[in-house]
Amino acid sequence: MSYNKSEGLGQDLNGRNNSAVISCSPLRSGLGTYSKLLYDLGFFESLVFFRKSSVSDESGYESVIKPKPGLYSARAMLSAFGISFWKKYIQKYGFAHLTSPEFFHLARFNKNLTGTVHDLQPIDDRVSRSAYSYAFKRYMKKNYSAMGRMKGVVAISNVTAQKIGEKIPDVDPVVIHQWTDNRFIFRDRKTVRDQLGIDEKTRIILNVSSTEPRKNLEFLPRIIDKLPEDFTLLRIGQKSPLLERIESHRFVNIESVADAIYPLYFNAADVYLSPSLREGFGRPTIEAVNSSLPVVVSNIPINREILRDQKFLADPDDPGDYVSRVQQMADMDEKERKTLYSSLGNYYREERARKEYADFYEKLGGVT
Repeated sequence: MSYNKSEGLGQDLNGRNNSAVISCSPLRSGLGTYSKLLYDLGFFESLVFFRKSSVSDESGYESVIKPKPGLYSARAMLSAFGISFWKKYIQKYGFAHLTSPEFFHLARFNKNLTGTVHDLQPIDDRVSRSAYSYAFKRYMKKNYSAMGRMKGVVAISNVTAQKIGEKIPDVDPVVIHQWTDNRFIFRDRKTVRDQLGIDEKTRIILNVSSTEPRKNLEFLPRIIDKLPEDFTLLRIGQKSPLLERIESHRFVNIESVADAIYPLYFNAADVYLSPSLREGFGRPTIEAVNSSLPVVVSNIPINREILRDQKFLADPDDPGDYVSRVQQMADMDEKERKTLYSSLGNYYREERARKEYADFYEKLGGVT
């Protein structure tokens, strides 16, 4: 089954025929990237931003729905527990997909909503006690509990689906793994390094991450310190004081990269490294996979699910294990890189995602 944006996916019996992917995250974030990728599969007529934060970047969205400035968080809380500013907007859609749970509570106003769950960290006591405010945890608990009202729910991994089953047993999510766009491909390393101005002799370890504690950034200096001097850490993400003790000549931090050249860093690097202790999915890992860049990541359930091969997985508590695996991966030649992920094939490409989402929407029985 296939769809395009002009077909009847978003039409219901009341004649509403507009369909939308609805996001509440900036396009340059992980959730924003997922929202754009889902929209680009071709099932929906518009990509809409429901703004719930005064500091959110709304650039790049075709349509933005937002209250008047001020009290954004209070309005979001009120929407979940009382009168909703977004009610009249969500009701106009014949069909919509919410790309994260922050607005699942709107399912009480529109029965034709599907949504995606990336993780349950805000209601996971092992995480939420220190990482989230009491108010936000209450807000998200309300949203997760609304899953039962949704027309359909996607979990981005089997790990997430299992946690949904434990926390909300009456919901049966469909697992559809993440994917990348087709800009992430193999390219000649020397050519790309010349384009980016990177010395050919330097061995580059790439890391893409936020500064959240779960990213385990304090492990990176311990790994770099044990590697030979010709290894340099190139990190894309907000600066962190945890990385200041890395010698300056062995560390480059780029806070913002133009979207057009971002994929090139996966071609310029020798290894992608992530010591993260918890991930919803870990998009940079599959960006590396599709770029034929060797990865070394922590041995946690989601990485085992994504990579399906122990050789890429390091003991999360042992810097030495990361070091030995990084050195092994960095020594791979071009031929080895091209066949490194042959067992995964094109799994993390949009063709597989489009088919699985088409099946997901079709099995819902149509939008009524």
